[in-house]
Amino acid sequence: MSKSSPSTQIACSLEQTDLADRRRAWRDLTGSALLETHQLDAGVRLVFAASAATERSLRDLAALERECCAFADWSIRSSGDDLALEVTSSGDGVDAVRAMIAALA
Repeated sequence: MSKSSPSTQIACSLEQTDLADRRRAWRDLTGSALLETHQLDAGVRLVFAASAATERSLRDLAALERECCAFADWSIRSSGDDLALEVTSSGDGVDAVRAMIAALA
């Protein structure tokens, strides 16, 4: 089933105060550990320098995003010294994912 089917709303459900806090948490993480960003056909891949703290923060933030931005898939993969977060969607959700990540990274 497509994550952005006609019945799926492409929007964030956070209130403004929570959204500001969430953006700050993402910027802290990307500012300290983001290595590179890649556009994917269906979204974006962020590659982070692996550490226990980075992985914990990334997993916590991805779990929170799954709750408020249900139109997107948030998957994390570990490979050696890197952690990759892939944020993908379909249809109009792809542009929303790219805009959201551009604002955070």
